[in-house]
Amino acid sequence: MSHNPDAKGRVQRKQTLISCFIFLALLIYQAVDVEAFDVVIVEGAGFTIYEDVIEGFKRACDCNVKKVIVLDNGLKDIRQEIQKEQPDMILTIGQEALTKTREQTNLPITYLMVLNPEPLIEGRDDISGVSMSISPEKKLNAFLDIFPTTREIGVLYNPDESESYVRRARYAAQTRGVGLVEHPLRDPKDVINVLDTMKDKIDALWVMPSKTLSDIETMEIISFFSMNNRVPVLSYTDWHLKIGAAVVLNVDPYEMGVQGAQVARTNHKGLSARSKDIRNSSVSDVRYARVSINQGVIKKMEIAINEKYRNKASTRIYLIGRR
Repeated sequence: MSHNPDAKGRVQRKQTLISCFIFLALLIYQAVDVEAFDVVIVEGAGFTIYEDVIEGFKRACDCNVKKVIVLDNGLKDIRQEIQKEQPDMILTIGQEALTKTREQTNLPITYLMVLNPEPLIEGRDDISGVSMSISPEKKLNAFLDIFPTTREIGVLYNPDESESYVRRARYAAQTRGVGLVEHPLRDPKDVINVLDTMKDKIDALWVMPSKTLSDIETMEIISFFSMNNRVPVLSYTDWHLKIGAAVVLNVDPYEMGVQGAQVARTNHKGLSARSKDIRNSSVSDVRYARVSINQGVIKKMEIAINEKYRNKASTRIYLIGRR
């Protein structure tokens, strides 16, 4: 019986290739397994929006979420609950969660849904996360995209909270050829008088995040002014839509969770996610925003709206690189 040396060589080469593929597959599996890490999530309250953040985080993290601790369950000492799970990292959601967690543990922390994280992360190189704040430039651009005929925008803000933000908004408006009619408001009792000074001078009203402007009564007064003067309100939280705001621009919670997962993975690998483009290297800019539109209010006002937003209740915009 004769043997074909070429055929035998081909079989050997094939077996060698198969062995190499198996070896590489094992290496990849081991590498993925090594990179997996354990996370405990601490959220300030059981809000639906926080649950959306967690869903996005779990979807993208490729890590083991061992436990979710909700602070509004009356739990005061979270150190013991965290130590039980022996996690590699903690994900905090909300300002209260970050505040209490950083006080009770020295474990690495990734934070999300914190409006002003800088004072809370100072002095901790092992804390990083995603900013909840959307720049005034991007908010203004989105608003002008929806209402392109807008020329004068009233701005309500508390200077003790938003002075620097308004300064940036002023510059952004100048570059777009839009005027800002600014009125500081420290006491909500003054809101009626302030709005009276804006009457017939503005095409839209921009409400900045503020404790001064956060109560229902103040927002109802603003909404009454808005409807009577056909002035759409741009605001920052979805519950203002129910009271009469025309447009709300805020973070997309699910996408923030996805972005937070990427920050957590990067930090776990020990790589630097720091950028020269941001002042605090522990804060990443949010990538996506959600635009919610009150079509009922807009129709009642009979004001012009960009056709691509007509009849849309909400849409998502990508912020990074958006002018």
